[in-house]
Amino acid sequence: MILGRKDNQLPSQKELRRRCLRPGRKVDLVLATDLARDFIEVRSSLLEDIDAKGRLILDQTLPRLGPSYLGREIEVTFLVRLDDVPGGRWLRVGYRTPVAGLRDNYALGGGLKVDVIMVEGPKELKPYTLRLHFRLRPPPDRDLRLYLLPDRTRVEIEDISGGGVRFAHPRLWRFTPGKGLTLALEEGDTRLVLEGVVVRSGGEERGRDTSFTAVRFEGNPPETMHRLNYLLQELLRHKLAQRSGLAQGRRR
Repeated sequence: MILGRKDNQLPSQKELRRRCLRPGRKVDLVLATDLARDFIEVRSSLLEDIDAKGRLILDQTLPRLGPSYLGREIEVTFLVRLDDVPGGRWLRVGYRTPVAGLRDNYALGGGLKVDVIMVEGPKELKPYTLRLHFRLRPPPDRDLRLYLLPDRTRVEIEDISGGGVRFAHPRLWRFTPGKGLTLALEEGDTRLVLEGVVVRSGGEERGRDTSFTAVRFEGNPPETMHRLNYLLQELLRHKLAQRSGLAQGRRR
């Protein structure tokens, strides 16, 4: 959901373009949203190039956008850091545009060829306020496991998103905010090693001999984050399918 802006909330469009529209920049593509069902489909990409027509040349996502997306309107968003307040702040900006093209083996400089998505460049970058990471409590019938590395100590996932995870552990354990943690997320044959930073630790829940620690994912390669987002989207679809089945059962 891209909102209107007040001029004093944003740098100039020229400055935003300088920060966002450069090769190697991470891009999040919002393909579908359904706030009533707590569902948002986001796929990560990279800006590879800007062609002579001003179109953005983006890496294909995982999973890929197929021909059915041609002409479909999506939201192209960027996360930028601003230094206009003490300590700085993060702001997500973006714009809506149809998918203009899909091409395999697109030639970049140096003989490199990649599969790409083409979209028109922005007329204006606006603040984007919708959270890109819905927190998901793992469905009980899916065997999603989280381990602390290198000891491979299992902890219980309370909720997880593409931005981080909150897990439960014995109350006596302590994790220092700002400390780095390496985690392994596993389901079936899928195994992701994720780097993160402790955001907060020590919250307790009445009646449980456990505490909770929240970790923000940081410093992970794009391929790892692609795989994480793909896994979470699959879990979300599974959960929504279950919910839909229950609703149909009630109507009967």
